[in-house]
Amino acid sequence: MKVALCLFFNYPFERNIPVLENLYRDFFDDIVHIQPMVRSDRENVHTVYRAAFNFGGFFSDSYSFLHQLEADYFVFAGDDCVLNTALFGNNFAKTFLREHKEFSAFLPNPTKFCNGNEWVNSHKINTLSRFSNGYGLYDQRIEEWQKFLPDPDLIRATAQRLAIHSDQMTRPTAEQERKMSPAQLEALTRVMGRQEQSPMPYPLVYAVSDFFIVSKEYLALFCHNAGLLAAMNIFSEVSVPTALMTLPGPLLRARDLDLTFDWTWGRNQEAEHFVPNSVGEVRKFIAGMDQNTLFRHPIKMSKIDQNPK
Repeated sequence: MKVALCLFFNYPFERNIPVLENLYRDFFDDIVHIQPMVRSDRENVHTVYRAAFNFGGFFSDSYSFLHQLEADYFVFAGDDCVLNTALFGNNFAKTFLREHKEFSAFLPNPTKFCNGNEWVNSHKINTLSRFSNGYGLYDQRIEEWQKFLPDPDLIRATAQRLAIHSDQMTRPTAEQERKMSPAQLEALTRVMGRQEQSPMPYPLVYAVSDFFIVSKEYLALFCHNAGLLAAMNIFSEVSVPTALMTLPGPLLRARDLDLTFDWTWGRNQEAEHFVPNSVGEVRKFIAGMDQNTLFRHPIKMSKIDQNPK
C-alpha cells in the first residue's frame, strides 16, 4: 500500500517546505505541496490561484497533479497541522483500516450544518444564500446550474448514516437578528423570507477541514465535487466535508477509530506562544503526543532553519 501526503498552504510559505519534508519524508511514499499565488521551481509543488477562504478548489485545480502519483490513499493536511508520525508509515493500515479492508475517506469530525449557530456564523449564512434565488455559481449565465451540483441524495444518505443530516432551518431569535449585519439580514431574507421554519435548500455538512484522507478510487469524484462547491464561493469548511459526503463506501471519523485530535491547541494561553525554533523541537513535540492523538493544530514553523539536516 502506498500513501501520499498532500500539504496545502493558506498562504505561500514555500520556505517551510524543506522543514515539512524533513519531518515527514520517512512516513509517506510521496510528499507534494499545494500553495496559492507563488510559482515554484520545485517539481512537487503545485501553484493554485484561489483564496484560502475556499481552499476546496485547491484540490479540483490540482487533480491532474495529484492523479499522477502512485498512491492508494491521499492524506491532505494544512501546513500548520502537525501529524503524529507514529500513526503513519508502516502503521497507516493499523491506524485507519483495522476492521475495514478499505475506506473511501476519513474526516475527523463532520457535524450538522444546522446545529444552533447557523445564524451566528456568517460563513454559514453566506453559504445558505448561495442556494437561494439564483445566487449560486459565479456566472449566473450558466443555465440550470443547479443540475451540475453533486447529487443531494448521496449527501443525505451519508449524512443520515452518520446522524449529521440537517433537515430544517429555524429562524434566528429577535435578539440574534438585531446583531446581524445588513448583508446577513439580506441573506436571511433570501433564504427564509418571513418563515419561522424552512427546509434546507441543499444538504450541507460542516467540519474543520485541515485534515482528511481520500482513497485513490474516489479522488476524481472528490476533486470534481469540491470544485463545483468552490465555484459557488462556499467556505472550505462546508465545501470539503460536503464533497466528501458524496463518496460511496465507508467514510470514517476519528470516533470510529478511537482517535483523538486537537484543532485548537493554540488557544491554550501558554501553547499559543509555541513557535518552534528547530526541527528537533517539533520532533520532540510530536513524540509527546498521546499514542491515539492524530494531530495537533495550529503550530507555526516560520522561525525554523529552512535547510534542516
